[in-house]
Amino acid sequence: MADDSFVTRDSRTPASTSATRRAPRRVLGLAAAVVAVATGAVPPALEAQDPEPVILVTGSTGGLGREVARRLAADGAHVIVHGRNRERGEALVAEIEAEGRGSARFYAADLASFAQVRALAEAILRDYDRLDVLVNNAGFGSAPDERWLSEDGHEYRFQVNYLSTFLLTRTLLPLLEESVPSRIVNVSSLAQRPIDFDDVMIEDDFSGRRAYAQSKLAQVMFTLDLHEELKGSNVMVNSLHPATYMPTGMVQRLGVEPRATIAEGADAVMQLIESDEIEGGQFFNGLEPSRANDQAYDDEARARLRALSEELTGVSTSPSERAARGRGDRGLDPDEDPDYLATYSIIGLDPETGELGMGVQSKAFGAGNRAMHAKGGLVVIAHQAAANPMYGGIGIELLQAGYSPEEALEMMVASDEGRDRRQVAILDIQGRTAAWTGDGASDWKGHACGKNYCAQGNILTGPEVVEAMAASFESSSGPLAERLMDALDAAQSAGGDARGMQSGAILVVSERAGGGYSDRAVDIRVDDHDEPLVELRRVLDLFRSGQMLREANRKRGDGALDEALEIAMAARDTSPENDNAWVSLAEIYLALDRRPEMYEALERAVALNPGRTRTLPNDEDFESVHDDPEFRRIVGGG
Repeated sequence: MADDSFVTRDSRTPASTSATRRAPRRVLGLAAAVVAVATGAVPPALEAQDPEPVILVTGSTGGLGREVARRLAADGAHVIVHGRNRERGEALVAEIEAEGRGSARFYAADLASFAQVRALAEAILRDYDRLDVLVNNAGFGSAPDERWLSEDGHEYRFQVNYLSTFLLTRTLLPLLEESVPSRIVNVSSLAQRPIDFDDVMIEDDFSGRRAYAQSKLAQVMFTLDLHEELKGSNVMVNSLHPATYMPTGMVQRLGVEPRATIAEGADAVMQLIESDEIEGGQFFNGLEPSRANDQAYDDEARARLRALSEELTGVSTSPSERAARGRGDRGLDPDEDPDYLATYSIIGLDPETGELGMGVQSKAFGAGNRAMHAKGGLVVIAHQAAANPMYGGIGIELLQAGYSPEEALEMMVASDEGRDRRQVAILDIQGRTAAWTGDGASDWKGHACGKNYCAQGNILTGPEVVEAMAASFESSSGPLAERLMDALDAAQSAGGDARGMQSGAILVVSERAGGGYSDRAVDIRVDDHDEPLVELRRVLDLFRSGQMLREANRKRGDGALDEALEIAMAARDTSPENDNAWVSLAEIYLALDRRPEMYEALERAVALNPGRTRTLPNDEDFESVHDDPEFRRIVGGG
């Protein structure tokens, strides 16, 4: 156990207030809420932001969904575009990005496959810290009048129009609940027919119209059921018939004349997304509240549909199990939960270069994707155990607003009901630290903060793991990434994660990296490997070798061939498997008229990467030897 649950090693001078970046609404909203919980006041720096909501629109590569996505982006939202057709999806993203008002990202998934729906939901949970609105728009119409089965063996329309909506919504619901005020909009239809629970998959007396109408009523029943469940949660749920016979692909397949425009349908959907004048738990016909089929208001029928949906999708609707699916609070034994970040990590600062960084290793998949947040010139934050990534996003906002690491962490912990299972450490550009290890995190757990670093871990073999990281960092010198790598190796040598090894990562940020276009100076990850630290070291060496080669090429271009050769040889020695290093050496040897050594280097490059036989014959740097028999032999041309 750690000596106490909150440890700091920082001076108490106020943090400098840096310029606040434009940030998504969810981060700023939570940051403000955190401050309000802890102090009773929202800081002006947070109130002044112009936030960007995150909205998922399924079936948004065409028709109504596409128009809604475009309008949302034009209003400044970040739109998660979904569909089956990647080309159309990415074209819409490009169009939105080109307009420069909002932003977008495309995810492909076929709703006729539960596996793809789950993968879609998992990708969104992985990639986003919040979700302000979910618009369930995707669907399949009544034509053609043929009975199809989904990949999972269910009547096609019932799965695509309803069951997959149920599965996706249920899986994303914890994120929507974290993102309040949030909304769910289910795009249904006036075409509704009562569900025959004795023949839900319509094996008898099938028609496309009946299947479509049944699935659309199921959407409305789900809406009303979910509204009752979420009362008081500030998640608003509504459904609607947007417009009658819009000129969409669904209507074209039906062969009828359009009666309404897509713009009219989009107006109705946008109202349910944006209006402050509506209440939840309703069915709308266009812009006006309406009444659905009577079965939608039958409590017994909705209960039967809920039970059937749970059985077919494998998703429970009980509040306790829903809470267990929440991000960071899964309620599982860590040994049974692959997402529990049993891990050790170290965050560090190099005051001479202004670099901040973090190294992590865990017996969990992709720890580097979930355990770290950093902003160059400001702060690095580790969040692990029952990891809640909002500590990263909110922590950055609070530091930007002028709070110290200690103040920020105190406020975040105070407002977090799951604090007992968290482990968090913060280090800012001034070298101030704050750390928290909750009593509910799994033993052995603890942290140690010193000058310009914090080391922490949970489910470790013992305190010696954290002590080894601290000792390594305190005694080391050189580039920050290598110091973090050495600390991870020291931790593993001391026993490491009691569950073993699987993934690792190193992140180093500075205020102006990558030529000033990014703050990422080093960002390398190994998501799944038997020896992740060995592989991480190899990747780090490859990265450093590439940096050296850029300098060697610059020297060669300046005519400083001896210096270029020395640097290129160092790059080769740092990463002997880097074929680029051998090609660079060959270029320098040729410039020095040392052809035997040039050919040795080229032969090694081709052995490492046979693809070089396709590129070298067109490489202008070797134009003078393209017809040389030895060159042709090496590249396979003679």
